[in-house]
Amino acid sequence: MELNLGLRHMPEIQNIAAYLREMKFKHKAFGGCDEESVLDHISHITLQYEAIVSALLTREEQNACHFAALQSELAQTEQDSAVLVEWHEQMTARLQADNDLLRRRLAAYQAELDQRRQTELPPPAWYGASEQNWLPEPSWQRA
Repeated sequence: MELNLGLRHMPEIQNIAAYLREMKFKHKAFGGCDEESVLDHISHITLQYEAIVSALLTREEQNACHFAALQSELAQTEQDSAVLVEWHEQMTARLQADNDLLRRRLAAYQAELDQRRQTELPPPAWYGASEQNWLPEPSWQRA
């Protein structure tokens, strides 16, 4: 299984590949390659790979710090969300209780109004009003 870290697209890796393609070794007089030349090339390639590893470790540290900051922000957001949900539930319960209270008051006022209409005397004939509108409307019914 090949691990693809996206390293092929790094310019440093491409530079190493180009160096390997173009590298030439000094040859000995009796055949073979000069040992110092080979060791110089290996040293150069090693230094380049060490620079790449160092850059990747730095990037990993930065990503770890960024990830930790994001996790902290997420935890704070979740905590804020929980507080808002609790507040919303409390406000919903309070509004529901207020709504129920107002409905009960309205029903009581309506019952009281109906009772007054039934027990009040009809308006005098000279008043010119019908029995239905003899009592004035309560203030809470006026628009």
